[in-house]
Amino acid sequence: MCMVSMQYREAFLENGGDIALKVLCAWTLFLPMGARFSVDSIRVSLASRRERTAAELNDRAGLPPPKPRRVASLAYFAILLQLATIYYFNAVNKRVGRGTAARRFTTSSTRSE
Repeated sequence: MCMVSMQYREAFLENGGDIALKVLCAWTLFLPMGARFSVDSIRVSLASRRERTAAELNDRAGLPPPKPRRVASLAYFAILLQLATIYYFNAVNKRVGRGTAARRFTTSSTRSE
């Protein structure tokens, strides 16, 4: 959230990667991230076994394996479609353009007047 607010404040410093990151962060709002990446999952882990040191936190031998859950969501499809679209149009731009911006730059900067 901090990075997104800083990018809105300094709009001239943005690039395409920043915009893609913001869109992917927006799509993750619809994913079930709470099973692994939430305060509740840490509280459940701590309640199941008393862990007092860093070594005990890292030791997962005594814990049962996590239940595999398949979650089909429109957000998964949207993230995959978003990434595929980014890569597709990037490839098309590089293939069709063949460096026209670089050619324009070199011809205008090396021109003697």
